[in-house]
Amino acid sequence: MVTKVSGHTVALAFAGVLIVLTVITSLLILYADSQGADYYFFIYGSSECPHCRRLEAFMESTYGPSRYHFCDVSTNQACLEYFKKFLGASGLPGSVPMTMAFKQGYLMGIVIGEDENKSFWDSIVAAKPSPNVTIYMGEEPAAYLVLELDKHKQFIREFIPEPQASLILGSPPTGTTPAPPSGGEEAILASLIPLALSDSVNPCTFVLYGVILLSVSISAGRRAVAATGISFILGVFLSYLILGLVLTEVVGLIPRPLLLAFAFAFAVYLIITSLRIMRHPEKRKMCKEDDPSCPSSGLYNMFKKKGGIIGAFLIGIVASFTLLPCSAGPYLVFASLLSLSEWIARLGYLLVYVLIFISPLILILLGALGLTKVRGVNEYLLKHEAKIKLGAGIVLVLVAAYLALL
Repeated sequence: MVTKVSGHTVALAFAGVLIVLTVITSLLILYADSQGADYYFFIYGSSECPHCRRLEAFMESTYGPSRYHFCDVSTNQACLEYFKKFLGASGLPGSVPMTMAFKQGYLMGIVIGEDENKSFWDSIVAAKPSPNVTIYMGEEPAAYLVLELDKHKQFIREFIPEPQASLILGSPPTGTTPAPPSGGEEAILASLIPLALSDSVNPCTFVLYGVILLSVSISAGRRAVAATGISFILGVFLSYLILGLVLTEVVGLIPRPLLLAFAFAFAVYLIITSLRIMRHPEKRKMCKEDDPSCPSSGLYNMFKKKGGIIGAFLIGIVASFTLLPCSAGPYLVFASLLSLSEWIARLGYLLVYVLIFISPLILILLGALGLTKVRGVNEYLLKHEAKIKLGAGIVLVLVAAYLALL
């Protein structure tokens, strides 16, 4: 017996796979960034030493050029001077290669000799910083270097040449202008969900999307509704993601004090407007599709002329930009938090943010197709819009205060 699979089922399955892949991709990106952003291997060696050359090749192929530095004591006078100074202070023999492993500005271990066991190196940087730094001969612990945690920074400045010392410490080299601190992973994670959820409660988009689905359902079946809804969501997803990446570049050019001032001002705006709506809900102005002054009205008229899956996709793209003033303040603030992060981390966080942003649209579509008991998602979110934005405003105040103290 052959079971016929309906078109809307295939379309929804495709959307589900896309969402799962997005989540997995973003988590992998964030995991890779967190694993690769805080450790560094500094090697004192000689180009005339075969063990040194093999260790350098291993580091190159295993961790990449951004995670290690080979300081050649046979050709670089600065390397030789710093190496001699370290040997004199530590009393260690002048054997090469000698590798210092660092994590987050702390010395994690010193390895004398060649070793090409990735698990061994990973175990060193995976441990917690300690005042007793292990000195290894190969993989065997041979001694300890007593170095109090508050002395690690001084150790790095004294025994590692520039610019690697500043790179290990996460600060610009001496004599340069310090870059402003980034938003910090804690601030980004704390603000991600509330800001994205606040951004997702977009009356303009809800009205446009709901009317599009309703108009398609009147003239066509569930298959067309599913295809149209998914096409619209994909248009919003891709364009909002691209917009976020652009914003992270643009806001990075704005002075940090202005960004903090904007964050505080927007937070106050969210709190005041939320409290006003909660006190006087009858005065709240709602956007309607038959109101010429409503931005979604013009877009819906465009859809009626073009229609179809491609039309819904294009309208989704246009809506992401033209309906932006309805709720995009949180997105701009979140982009400012990401502006000083590595691009791969930006992409990962933005994927999660945009996925949360489109989640109401997905639930609305599922409700319209009768595939879930969750109905009236847009009405529910709009009903509680003031509370959601109030929470986002409070979180934003806390995040801005945290950044101001950095």
